[in-house]
Amino acid sequence: MHDRYIRAMLRAATAAKILDGWQGPHVTARSYCIAPSGGGAMECPLDYVIGYCELLAIAGVEPLYRESEPWHLGPEKFGPETLGPETLL
Repeated sequence: MHDRYIRAMLRAATAAKILDGWQGPHVTARSYCIAPSGGGAMECPLDYVIGYCELLAIAGVEPLYRESEPWHLGPEKFGPETLGPETLL
């Protein structure tokens, strides 16, 4: 799951008042800090946050993207610059 999608889902959850806020990704730890409404903030590993976003999607939350947001942030990068020479033929 791309960081851009994760951020869009967490942004949508904040807009829907499911979360009070969030921060991340924290690139070195590959984690996010999320703050559920009515609860304290907690640092969550990437696997947990991916599962949380999947549950948000099942609950009907639609990702909320920003026009100015970069398409990529984090180590997962797809494109010609990451492909080996055998895939560019």
